[in-house]
Parts: sequence; structure tokens; C-alpha cells
Amino acid sequence: MSKKYCYTASEIRLDALEVIKGCDEKALLRRRLHLKESSTVEITRRSLDSRFHESRGIFYVYSVLITSPVPIKNKLLKPSEPPKALPPTPSAGSSPRVVIAGSGPAGLFCALQLCEAGIRPVILERGRDIPERQRDVEEFAGTGTLSEISNVQFGLGGAGTFSDGKLNTRIKSPHIRKVLESFVTFGADESIMYNARPHVGTDMLRGIVTGIKMYLEAQGASFRFESTLTGFETAGGHVRSVTVNGTERLECDELVLAVGNAARDTFSMLYSSSVALEPKAIAVGVRIEHPQSVMNEYVYGRYAKEPLPAAEFSVTYRDPSGRGVYTFCNCPGGEVINASSSRGLVCINGMSLSARSGENSNSALVVTVRPEDYPGDHPLSGIEYQKAIERKCFEAAGGTYAVPGMEIGEFTGTGEGCVTASTMKPSWVRTDLNEVLPEEISGPLKNALTEYSKKIRGFGGGLILAPETRTSCPVRILRGKDMQSISVEGLYPAGEGAGYAGGIVSSACDGISCAEALIQKYI
Repeated sequence: MSKKYCYTASEIRLDALEVIKGCDEKALLRRRLHLKESSTVEITRRSLDSRFHESRGIFYVYSVLITSPVPIKNKLLKPSEPPKALPPTPSAGSSPRVVIAGSGPAGLFCALQLCEAGIRPVILERGRDIPERQRDVEEFAGTGTLSEISNVQFGLGGAGTFSDGKLNTRIKSPHIRKVLESFVTFGADESIMYNARPHVGTDMLRGIVTGIKMYLEAQGASFRFESTLTGFETAGGHVRSVTVNGTERLECDELVLAVGNAARDTFSMLYSSSVALEPKAIAVGVRIEHPQSVMNEYVYGRYAKEPLPAAEFSVTYRDPSGRGVYTFCNCPGGEVINASSSRGLVCINGMSLSARSGENSNSALVVTVRPEDYPGDHPLSGIEYQKAIERKCFEAAGGTYAVPGMEIGEFTGTGEGCVTASTMKPSWVRTDLNEVLPEEISGPLKNALTEYSKKIRGFGGGLILAPETRTSCPVRILRGKDMQSISVEGLYPAGEGAGYAGGIVSSACDGISCAEALIQKYI
């Protein structure tokens, strides 16, 4: 085999409009780096830089890997080792009975890893499969009729299935590449492998999740929908069986707890079963909505009407109270959705399709909340804090699932007129949000919104809708280095609902880590 020479280059800039208008970006990179045709170019990272749009323009910034059959002398290139192949998953010597509770990213990727090792799990999901779930979500958006078992929070794929499908993460994990490669295998565009802020959109994500399910079933895993984990039994301190829907007993050797942060009854069950839990900090706030044109102008300036991607928006603010205020889960070209999952409680989220071509942009604007803000020191006190806000919002809307909201200019007192027609379904109702949000939330929000309105033209003409309470789980299920609960052997808390992740990719990585720890017991 002939030797290959590898090099890397970073901070290579190309005119974004030239790329977007159809030029071959790899050909442009090859020309910029003065490479011969015999060299191959692999894009490892691409980000959009619009920071200096008024003076320099808008650029895509690349990091690339170059492979050549001959040495290259080029000051822009640095010698590099070829990328290492991912190690194969070891096969388990025996096949334990494994139950995974939850079919979100943590549960699905845990199942994928287990199947690679020859272990065929049973996946319990309290919600429904994608077709039925989509009908339930659409009915709720159209009529306000809520299904407590099948909604934006519960069902195949977890809460992320009805979201923007963001695949960016701040964690450092050896599993990130494997997660992204799996998404590409099941239908995502390969650009997610190198885009700095990859996303697939809820429309693509539903098909990807369905593909993962079909593959797992072909490998021998089984899915059980409308099947809620309601308890478990132990012997000698080790999990021996689970209870499904309150009556059915299912024997197992290992239980992966990959429920989402909306599974509040599960946390109560765990507390009653003496599983070690602790409260953790979260962020709570509202969702702000503007015409996409306002965000495009802010980010792109004079290039706002060019065929650039819908501008992503991110700001932070440090309140005099010491609390941080920041945007989270920006959905350019998306819509605000009612993410309620329990009767008498209301919460919201953002969602967008892969094209991000909607008229509006929305983003969560949240305030840091600490465990000392919770009512008491009970491990589940953070859930009670969330529920109190969600209940007030439900009551403020007259006991319906119409979402409380108001104009930003009205909330801040600046009086700036509203220019936003909300995408919220089924509806929203004008409400003084000072009456439904605690002061430690409303005060910093008001200060931050006032500051943003001064800096961003048209910002004060947006809407705020409430409440954004499910940004992360306010509970952590304590586990050891072996990924098992410190209270019960054979219980593996995984993902966002367990308090160890915050998003699709980090949850998927955590699910893989739990699977690896479980597999080690049977090698």
C-alpha cells in the first residue's frame, strides 16, 4: 500500500455568498490552498462568520484535512496523523436481559451500542410511535386536546423529535463522531459532520428516528409503546425486574433509565424506592419571537437580503442580581410550540423544519435558577418550582392551553409597538407576565430585554411567550464511575432526564457510555 501524507489547515476563509450560490466549496478550498488534483480535501469543520460584515463581508471559515500521495510544501498546511478508526464494540460473552426505559437519544443510542455487542434490549416507551405521535401533536396544536401519553415530550425519539433537531454540543466526548455518523447513516446530510452548528430539523429527524427503530428491531431489539416504567424490584441490592403500567412484571438483569426530564412520576417513584437523588440548577424563562428579517438584519447587516441561511441569534446578559440571562435553543425560521405533557400545566418550546424557511425566529431567553431558589431542600423541589410556574400560566389562560404572552415593549415599559405575528399554536393570550413569573425570573428578564432592545433594531417589537421551564432536568440521579446508581446495582441512569446531558448529542453520548459500562460486565 502506497504511503499517504496527511495535513491539516484551519481558518481558511471563503466568501459565503460564492459558496451558497453554487460554487464547489472543495474546489474553492483546493484553489485557495494551491493543491494538486491528486490531493483529497475533507472538510472537518465549517462555521459562518458575520462578525465584521459591514467592513469585510461574510465568510465561511473552514478546517480541512488534506491527504496526498506525495509530500506537500505549503506554509498553510501542518503535517498531521491520519484520523484513527473508531474501535469496534467488544462482543458480550453472554446476553443479559436488558430493559431500557425511554426511547429518546440516550435510550436509542444505548440500544445501538448494546446490539453491536450482541445484547438485544427491550425498549419501554410510555408514548407512541412516530405516526401516532405526530397525529396526537397535530391534534393538540389544532384543538387544544392534550394526550398525556403522546405529545411533544413523550413518544419515540423523545422531546428532541419535535424540536429544531440541533446536533451541536459543548461536551468533549469520544462518542460524538459515532453519533453524527449514525445520523448520517440513517438519513441526515453529511454536512452535520463538519458544520459548527449542525441541525437536521424536526421533519428530517422523525424519519431518522424511525430508521433507527427499524434497524434495532432487525437486530433483535424490541420496542413496547404505551409502556410506562412504574416500578422495579431488587434482590441483593441488584435490579431483578421492572413493573410496566402498574401491573405487568418483566424480569431483567440490567435497567437503563433513559427517561426525559418530563417523566416527573418516574422521579417520584425513584425517590419512593430510596434511589439517591439530588436537586440541580436549571434555567427558566420565556420564549422570544421576532420576524426572521429582524434577526437577519442584526446578524448580516447589508447582506440581510442575500440568500444566506436564516440567521442564528445568541446573546448573554449579567443581571445586577448576579443571575445570568441568556438565549438558548434558537430556532431561526421556526415556530413556537406548546410542549405541555400534563393536565393543568403548560410549557413551551421551539421547533423548526430542516429548511428553516419560516417567517419568524424564536429563542428561549432564560435566567439561571439555583437549588436554593426551590421551595425547600427536598430532592424533587426543583420539579415543584417548575410546576408552580406552569400551573400559574395555565390558570392565567383561563384554564386552557392557550399560552400567556405579551409584547416585549409592554413588558419592558418602553412602549415599542409590536411587529410580530406569533406562530404559537393553538393560540396565545395576552397576559401580564409579571403576575405568572417569579420576581427572580421576571426582573432579570426585563433588564436583559431592555438592554437588547437598545442594541438591536426592531428587537423591542417582538413577543414573549411563557413559560420556558423544561430547558434541563432539575434532578440528578446519583451514579458512580461504573455508570450505575450509587443506590442500586444494575440501574444505569442515562441522558438528560438523569441529569447528565443537555441536548440530543450529549444525551446520545451518555447512552453509549452507559452501554459500554454495562457491556464490560459481560465480556
